[in-house]
Amino acid sequence: MHTPKHITEFWQVENEIAFATDEEIIAVQEDYIIYILQQVTKEGEHQLNQLDRTLSIPSKPFKRLTFSEAKAQIAELGIESDPNDDFGAPEENALSKVFKDPFFIVDFPTNLRGMYYAADPEDPEISRSLDLLAPEGFGELSSGGQRVASYKTLKNRIITKGFTEQEFEWYLRMFKYGMPPHAGFGLGFERLIRWIANLPHIREASMFPRTPDFYQP
Repeated sequence: MHTPKHITEFWQVENEIAFATDEEIIAVQEDYIIYILQQVTKEGEHQLNQLDRTLSIPSKPFKRLTFSEAKAQIAELGIESDPNDDFGAPEENALSKVFKDPFFIVDFPTNLRGMYYAADPEDPEISRSLDLLAPEGFGELSSGGQRVASYKTLKNRIITKGFTEQEFEWYLRMFKYGMPPHAGFGLGFERLIRWIANLPHIREASMFPRTPDFYQP
């Protein structure tokens, strides 16, 4: 993709926590971001001064917007957005410029998320998923949520999404004999660095960036 926040190869923190819920991985991400910012401001003061960059340490809990609230706020900003479709880059960036600290978007519609995301038991149209966004227009840092742990539910989801059971036999096999409830998220290193250092393009956050225009095997 030719965007300021995509590179061909990237690194990320990939967490899957057994017996965790979406609420617990929100807390993990809050602690993670706060700790990183504390260490960067403590140990990287000289580098931040060189970048003319001032960081503030957010407090917990981070602000949360539901998917519907985020769509309404985007509309208030005068940006056209289909209320039933996922966020595009212009919407995401405009929304994140409203906030001075990282924030979460929660309660994404089930049909917009991967088949492995658990649904709200009180409303199956809503998933127990979330995105963490950086402020200042930098947009998404991570995406995650509570996962489906039931073999039967996952099989039905696969079929509902238009796939066949045979296509995902290898995946379903892991759930067939029991899978504990779990939740997780993936947070991109380069996206985090780009925000912290206030870089215009994500390739500047990688020592050896690989992009669609430049690939060195």
